Amino acid sequence: MPTINLIYEQRLQAKAVERKLKAGIMAIVGLGGLCFLATTFLMVDATRLHFEASALERKKKDLEPLLAELDANQTLLNELSPRLQTLTKAQDFTQKWSLILDHLTVNTPPGTWLTNVKASQTDKAKPLQVTLNGQSITNENIGNLMLRLETSEMLENVQLKFTNERPGQDGAKSLDFEIIADLSGSKEKEPEKPKETS
Repeated sequence: MPTINLIYEQRLQAKAVERKLKAGIMAIVGLGGLCFLATTFLMVDATRLHFEASALERKKKDLEPLLAELDANQTLLNELSPRLQTLTKAQDFTQKWSLILDHLTVNTPPGTWLTNVKASQTDKAKPLQVTLNGQSITNENIGNLMLRLETSEMLENVQLKFTNERPGQDGAKSLDFEIIADLSGSKEKEPEKPKETS
């Protein structure tokens, strides 16, 4: 009977298994190394982020007095805002009156004197009315003053209310007059009503 060498086949199978086993071990070692590198990277990154978070917490703690001061200043600004708006409106109003008085200073004709300037507003929906009282030598000067008042950007609807002749002490006659005009931009705008939807 011929002898069959079964050991050779077993050796080939053992070598194949051994190669597969080595390949599996190499794959496991490679995967383990990759996991180790990934874990190390993540730990280093986590440590870096922890240090950054600590630094930010220290900065926040350092900035807390400034933040508290900022909040206090914001509260104070909110309290002072209405006053600031009032002062701004008053400053704008003062500027308008300054322009009107400058215009009167330059444009009042010779022989004409203003004795009284007053303003009144009975209704916020109507403009503020400026009343100018004075004296003049002639009606022509009063008409000239009215024409010059109409050139002012701050006044509109200039009207002569009356003139009265008054005898003077030395026999010279003078004319008392009253001119009224509207202060431009003094009429308050009505708030818009919301549109009703049906």
